[in-house]
Amino acid sequence: MWKNNFKIALRNLLSNKVSSAINLIGLSVGMAAALLIFIWVQNELTFDQNPNNADRIYRINSHWQDGEQMLNFGFVPLFLHEQAKDQIPEIEAYYVMRRAFAPLLKLDDGQLHEEKDLVYVSSNWFEGFDYTILQGSVESFKNNKFSIALTEHQAQQYFGEASALGRQIRVDTNMYTVNLILANNPANSSFQFNAFLPLESSWKSIAEYERDYRAANYYYMTFILSRPDASLTNIDQKLESILAAQSEDDTDRTNLT
Repeated sequence: MWKNNFKIALRNLLSNKVSSAINLIGLSVGMAAALLIFIWVQNELTFDQNPNNADRIYRINSHWQDGEQMLNFGFVPLFLHEQAKDQIPEIEAYYVMRRAFAPLLKLDDGQLHEEKDLVYVSSNWFEGFDYTILQGSVESFKNNKFSIALTEHQAQQYFGEASALGRQIRVDTNMYTVNLILANNPANSSFQFNAFLPLESSWKSIAEYERDYRAANYYYMTFILSRPDASLTNIDQKLESILAAQSEDDTDRTNLT
């Protein structure tokens, strides 16, 4: 039976070549479009969903009124999360990151690299966001102010096939030891950084930290982990109060995303 049906269908296709070709092309294009849409939707739904507590992690954004213009950016001053620790019990944890501006790195074999994807992160960064550990340990990174973590790709860029663990890299005037190797960043992640340094090593002295703390420098990307029963509206209002109390212009605002 199916053979007869196949013969009839083939005969119809051959007898109406132009319309058959149009129908087949239309069907192919429709299937390809549907597949692409499915892949896009799947990527959007899983984007930045890798942390265990993704539904409770929010980034603090800043909004600053400059005359008639509203400036929006994803960075806040250092003092904001430092003061919020004592004033906002609804926040369970803070994860802080600051970009390094393409410093020149010197490897222990004398090679020089300009690294555009280097960031300073708080000691709990790898606890808040799920990274796959290939070599070393998060504890070794946390316990050594002069540790550096690299993705597998970056470790190979620097040291080839040789083991990068335990190798040393000079960043500016500090010497760092590779204590952590991470799996490469997934494509559906906002974080595409390849090298990580402890945030505390970004200040060369206590005086430099205190100066940075007092200044309203919007250098720090800050994420919060809210408590399960927390009100985001209340958290946002308290963050705004802290920011306004330290700012010369009380038109500064925050919001969570």
